[in-house]
Amino acid sequence: MDSLTHLVAGALTPLAFRNTPRRAAVLGFGIAAGELPDIDVVLGNSPEVLLTVHRGITHALVLQPLLVLLVLLPFWFWLRRRPAGAAPPLKAPGSAAGSQGYGFGTAYLTALVCVYTHIYLDCMTTFGTMALLPFSSTRLEFPAMFIVDLLMTLPAMGFCIAAWRQKASFAPATGTGAGANPAAATPLFSARARRIARLGLAWVLLYPLAALGVNHLAAARLAPALTGKQPERQLQLLTEPFSPLYWKAVVDEGDSYLMGRVSLLDRPESASGMRRYAKVDRALYESLKGQQRFFGHFENFCPTMVLLEAREPDRSTLSTEADKPAAPAQGSEWAREYAFADLRYVASPDGIMTSLGRGEPMFVLEARVNASGKLLAYRFLKNADEKDSPWTEQEADK
Repeated sequence: MDSLTHLVAGALTPLAFRNTPRRAAVLGFGIAAGELPDIDVVLGNSPEVLLTVHRGITHALVLQPLLVLLVLLPFWFWLRRRPAGAAPPLKAPGSAAGSQGYGFGTAYLTALVCVYTHIYLDCMTTFGTMALLPFSSTRLEFPAMFIVDLLMTLPAMGFCIAAWRQKASFAPATGTGAGANPAAATPLFSARARRIARLGLAWVLLYPLAALGVNHLAAARLAPALTGKQPERQLQLLTEPFSPLYWKAVVDEGDSYLMGRVSLLDRPESASGMRRYAKVDRALYESLKGQQRFFGHFENFCPTMVLLEAREPDRSTLSTEADKPAAPAQGSEWAREYAFADLRYVASPDGIMTSLGRGEPMFVLEARVNASGKLLAYRFLKNADEKDSPWTEQEADK
């Protein structure tokens, strides 16, 4: 999911616990914990890091109990600091029985809820998350939400703002009688603020499940019209902006895919802009994998990989004379350029992204191959319109 959604979910979480001190530091703690798994961005921005590290080990479920200490310990020592004469903010005296306030255990549980909510939301997108590391590098991915889902984020933001705006309640000041200091009472988020925050968290957790349910029901409804009731043709719905109202329909026809946009507001047979995409030539791609391991990383990242384009390159851009035949035979193909992408990141022809002028595919791998199948150069484009990006020359066999 986008950073804003993680920020809102993280801010809501500490507000949902009892005896949470009403301090800006608490929201900062929740936000930091909610964004924590994305610290993998500091490891680099190279193509290989993007495909093999992002949403990788820092999103591993088994690592989170240790990872949360990175934000928990600084927050804990910060929150324990108090002005002279003020009541300790981490213990609300409460009843005569001495109920505990916002203790270390509560703060630790808060941080765990934040990071596991982050991972859960990431798994509900088609980018996928390697949450099972180090035991498996399988990407857990469920087509529930587009990477930016305003239908979920805006209501969650509303819950967060409403909870924050509630008046504080106060824990009794430490001490009784003449020695008590009423001004030292600890301000807490009220029970009403806690109920609102819990409703917001429930929305954040249940909305993706509801969207995933809509996906399965819509696929069952649309399948007869889009597959022609042919069992060998399989339909899957991928997310689009404003899913679950709009979906990207992908029909697997064996050697190719049909992809277009569907709306649950229209009839099933009204899928628009259906376009055919060829599947990758397996012999060609296996050869490329054998010559450059990055193609293997890309394949693991792309469950619905297609061949976007095969074209003759500009001969003047080839950098080594050995790869430039002096006089290719008339009509022969002495070299080709191939562009590979995944349909998850190809905008549907009549979709919202295309109408906004943002229809170029994302995460495109291009290869330059000579007539004998040798990989000459390759490049990875985060956006297909980055045509000025440099090529990486493939090293010669030793």
